[in-house]
Amino acid sequence: CIDGLICADGGSWSWPSGSGGSIWLTARTLTGGGIIRANGGIPTGSFPGGGGRISLVLTNADADFTLYNGSILASGGNSGGGAGTIYTKLAGDRPRGGAVLVDNIGLSGCTDMPPGPSNVTNEVEFAAFRVANAANLRLTNDFMLGDIFLPSANVQLDLGAKTLTVRSRAHPLGSGAVTNYGAIVWWPDIPKGVVFSIW
Repeated sequence: CIDGLICADGGSWSWPSGSGGSIWLTARTLTGGGIIRANGGIPTGSFPGGGGRISLVLTNADADFTLYNGSILASGGNSGGGAGTIYTKLAGDRPRGGAVLVDNIGLSGCTDMPPGPSNVTNEVEFAAFRVANAANLRLTNDFMLGDIFLPSANVQLDLGAKTLTVRSRAHPLGSGAVTNYGAIVWWPDIPKGVVFSIW
């Protein structure tokens, strides 16, 4: 049960501010109404910190996240700081599955995927991504994920002339925008796919 605060916020300085840190929690179940947070630092000048990374893994076969009524946040410090990622996984999810939320609580800023030199190849091959609340998911290299949703008009997928491979059957992404050339390759477990090129 979490009714308090688990915090890995970035430091707030004049220039630049620190990025959010990492929180990795594995439990049988998750209940309570507390706060789990890894936000970027809020600068007194320019250059806010980006959000950190939160991983919540439940191991009880009957558990889900509906009993947790608290907040889970990994946003940029303010506009210009990219959202972090909130990864959730249930006991029944397949390896490299689960869900990833990229939520910038209405602030502008880019979230790069893959997330840098520490990226593990195909780490989220079967994870479903949801981009929310003004977040911008930007590819810095070819990338593979399980599924992707852009449910509102204020979110964006920036392909950056790269290829996004989606391990799902083709479906509408939602009302968000897809920009900057590149391709989306739909590659479900069946041996055929659909390629969308954005020009």
